[in-house]
Amino acid sequence: MSLSTLSVAPDPAEALLAKLYEERTHRKRAEQELAALRHELHVAQANALRYQSRLTALAQNLKMGIMLVDDAARVLMINRPYCQLFGISEAPESLYGATGLEIAARSQHNHPDPAAYLARVVELRAAGRTLMNEEVILADGRVLERDYIVLDDALAGRLVCYRDITIRYRRNARANTISLLAQQSPNPILRLTPGGELLYANPAAYPLAQLYKLDGSPNELHTQLVALVALALRTASHHQREISVANEHYLLIVAPVPGETYASLYFTNITARHRAEEKLGAQREFYETVLNQLPADIEVLDAHGHYVFVNPVSIQDPGIREWIIGKTELEHCAYRQHATDVAENRQRMFERAVRERSQVTWEESAAGTHGPRYVLRRFHPVFYPNGTLHLMLAYGLDITERHQAEKLHRRSELIVREQQEFIRQIVDTIPNLLYVNDEAGDIMFSNMAFDDLVSRSNHDRVGTDAESAPEAFEMRQFTALNRQVLASQQEQSAEMLFTLASGEVRHYQVVKRPLIRPEGTVQVLTVSTDITEVKRIRHTLERKAKQYRDLMQYTQALICTHDLDGVILSANPALANLMGVSVHNMVGRNPG
Repeated sequence: MSLSTLSVAPDPAEALLAKLYEERTHRKRAEQELAALRHELHVAQANALRYQSRLTALAQNLKMGIMLVDDAARVLMINRPYCQLFGISEAPESLYGATGLEIAARSQHNHPDPAAYLARVVELRAAGRTLMNEEVILADGRVLERDYIVLDDALAGRLVCYRDITIRYRRNARANTISLLAQQSPNPILRLTPGGELLYANPAAYPLAQLYKLDGSPNELHTQLVALVALALRTASHHQREISVANEHYLLIVAPVPGETYASLYFTNITARHRAEEKLGAQREFYETVLNQLPADIEVLDAHGHYVFVNPVSIQDPGIREWIIGKTELEHCAYRQHATDVAENRQRMFERAVRERSQVTWEESAAGTHGPRYVLRRFHPVFYPNGTLHLMLAYGLDITERHQAEKLHRRSELIVREQQEFIRQIVDTIPNLLYVNDEAGDIMFSNMAFDDLVSRSNHDRVGTDAESAPEAFEMRQFTALNRQVLASQQEQSAEMLFTLASGEVRHYQVVKRPLIRPEGTVQVLTVSTDITEVKRIRHTLERKAKQYRDLMQYTQALICTHDLDGVILSANPALANLMGVSVHNMVGRNPG
């Protein structure tokens, strides 16, 4: 056998040592890897503990209440705000491991219907779906918002979050109420841009909106409203106008909306008032015509002694008659260069009439064309309901002939009986009163006009059981009308009285409507229009008409009216007696 074919057999000991060395090397490497893994595990555990601590601190300091449960509905975490929201006195950590249903049972007393609340908790768990922003109303009136979040479809972990949104809920409810006020207001409301774009019109304004957009092109109403909107936005202030639209008259208030480029237009229908003013103007002209034709001096002075009306018999010169308005008698004497003793005596009589609160009568004499002229004068004070002087009616009757014939009786038989009160035109616009009350009668919303009126009354301090107090009677009326609205769910209107703390009684046309809130409760919207002045003017006109009729009936002066052709329109009994015919037979005839 050749040497090349021979091989040396391996030494078993050397092979064993090599294998042992290799195993030791592998073991050392494995131990190093194990040590590294243990270090990484320690670091990971430390980080996890730190993150858990931070997460717990974060959860405990959140402003919302949160509860985390596992797939078995066991509580893994619950924070302090959650316990505070539902009045749970235990520490949050002591509740870990309890079931979500047990936690719900501990908080069920906070809900109006505890059984329904627990059923809803079970329903959400069974549904297994995320539900966000669900509103929950508690028994004490608080409103919570609930997020029910399914974290993992496989493990079905749940995160329940509660936020207290009571303030936001009430603020939104108030905003909805205010928007409903405009929507249900019986007065038209528009919102326009300076370019004429119509942004909003409440139901009461639909007819005006149609007229505004008539033919799709600018018209008189369009031009007028756009100009007022531009003026209000330019001056950043409210503007008030009276406008006429389709034979209707409106009081218009244009108010710029702060921070916006448009304005709100508030309309109040004053057609009835406008027509009443026209009627008053015609009646005033009629009575002034009659007063101007009476054969007696008639003057009216204000509370400070300034002339506000003088008829031609008192001052024949029309220029002086116009000049004297707003002047005093002393100024009149200085202007005409007369002695001041007559003016000073009239001032004393004026003060006496005010002081004694009664009529004052005296005689005056002055130089006339044919000798002394004697005038019987009277001051008749007229007071406001609060006792302050309103105006002074002054009468003068020429009694020269009778004074010469019956000097001893001139102060008794020829006193002028006519009394005429100067009619003042009411031009002040009183804003409507607007307020909302609930079923219990508590005021939920009111405007400034209503607050001002209530502040000047005793209604809040007088009980409804005070039978003799007018405020109690008025409160019962308001309550009864509120109940009618709530029972019928329909608009109700009535004319009502309102007594102020000063004793003054105001008259209001009251319109009440049901106001349905988003949560289903029904409140009452009230809009009241002050009609006191209209009623007062109507009463005054009736009284003045009666005074005129009495004057025509009982005066000894000869009075008649006729047209331009001389046909008699009216005559008083004194003239009829003189003519020897009846008043009926004189009317319609031409005595010429």
